[in-house]
Amino acid sequence: MKLNSSGLLGNTELNVAIAIACFLAQEGADISYANHKGKSPLDLVADSTMLQLIKNFSEKHRLQRLQAITCGQGLSSACLRRVHTTPNTMTNLVFPTPPGPSECLICSELALLVLFCPCQHSVACEECAHRMKKCIKCQVTITKKIRQDQTEVDCSPGTENSEQHNLLEQLQSRYRQMEERITCPICIDNHIKLVFQCGHASCIDCSAALKTCPICRQTIRERIQLFV
Repeated sequence: MKLNSSGLLGNTELNVAIAIACFLAQEGADISYANHKGKSPLDLVADSTMLQLIKNFSEKHRLQRLQAITCGQGLSSACLRRVHTTPNTMTNLVFPTPPGPSECLICSELALLVLFCPCQHSVACEECAHRMKKCIKCQVTITKKIRQDQTEVDCSPGTENSEQHNLLEQLQSRYRQMEERITCPICIDNHIKLVFQCGHASCIDCSAALKTCPICRQTIRERIQLFV
């Protein structure tokens, strides 16, 4: 009804999308939150009227929170209901996050994230953060890395231990890449010995039971043996 009164008519699908965006903005979603490509929700809205409408709903939420804090009322009942729900990383809703493992944006593993200074972002686990010089979220140079137990992570690039650690990680990464290139994608045990006409490959044992490629689902018409 609010969208109709705002004059956004004629495209039902568009109205539904904008309604969802307005609802999320009204409920506290960060409309300036950037994804891995550096694009925020506002960057995806081409129409200036719709853009202003979403900003109005977001500003309404900000004013409501400010008024609640000023009056000493704390969070609204709607906010209290959201505390027990699962955080939605796609919309970046403002949920209270209890201390504990979170998903690292680099390796996608659940781990205790490291706090970067001075930007105050926690986006990577200790293993991934060790070799980072800039925050991947804001591209600000990292001056200090702090664990959740408030101990500082050694991030000085000039130390001998750091250089050895970086070299070891590079060698391990190259070894894993080499293993992935020559290992059968089906059993993940034997080495690749046959290539199909589609370009995908497998070991001899797995190939014997295949009629279609397990990756692209093309019918296997030709098997080319590899000699390493």
